[in-house]
Amino acid sequence: MRRSAGVLGAAILATLVLTAAFAGQLAPYHPLAQDLAHALEPPSNTHWLGTDEFGRDILSRIIAGTRIELLIGVGTVAMALVAGVAVGLYTGYYGGVVGEGLMRLMDILLAFPYLLLALMVIAILGPGLLRAMAAVSILTIPQFARLVQGLALTLRERQYVEASRAAGASGSYIVRRHLLVNMWGPIIVQATLNVGASIIAAAGLGFLGLGAQPPTPEWGAMLSTGRDYMLTSSWVATFPGLAILVTVIGFNLFGDGLRAAIGG
Repeated sequence: MRRSAGVLGAAILATLVLTAAFAGQLAPYHPLAQDLAHALEPPSNTHWLGTDEFGRDILSRIIAGTRIELLIGVGTVAMALVAGVAVGLYTGYYGGVVGEGLMRLMDILLAFPYLLLALMVIAILGPGLLRAMAAVSILTIPQFARLVQGLALTLRERQYVEASRAAGASGSYIVRRHLLVNMWGPIIVQATLNVGASIIAAAGLGFLGLGAQPPTPEWGAMLSTGRDYMLTSSWVATFPGLAILVTVIGFNLFGDGLRAAIGG
């Protein structure tokens, strides 16, 4: 609470969560309702952020899209966190041939350009929101694996771990009660920062037509359709882009605040 940037990030995230929770009550129109007679209307008292090419209210679509973006960000990071923590703990504590092979696989994933690897995964799985989330989560696993492995290599040399090992504790007990418990702080910080990156990655896939498919009100897909009207109806793309910007900034500020608090 003493760090203004972290407080600002927390306020943005709280606003996003409340918007997602009460999207049905906050949206002035149905996000999929078309009104071709009022297509591409500029912002006004009737439509605060204007309408798109089908006459759909942009504000309503952005509000509805908040649920989708939070689902993408939190869902992809949650999947990556589970797999990355498992890989990192195994390779950091047990090691061996299997552990070495797993980390080399993580190195291969890290060696590929982010977007190129996402396109490869989408090419295999096919386009769609859930497939885009799976692709982004696969790309995020190595970051958690590397972080957790480094923490495990450090913690396993601590005296309380050696004492527990000398007392006959099993490896799974040590991993669960001594390693995992003492590394949740950095993991949570990394997860918070990765949510923003995941939203950007999923929005990029949606912009390319490989993520959420129309008429789903996903901000990246909205930005993609709005680029055709940048010169005549710039609000169609501007407001979804600003929504992505504010959301990612919120997660990054909150993550930086957590990191500073834990580090302090």
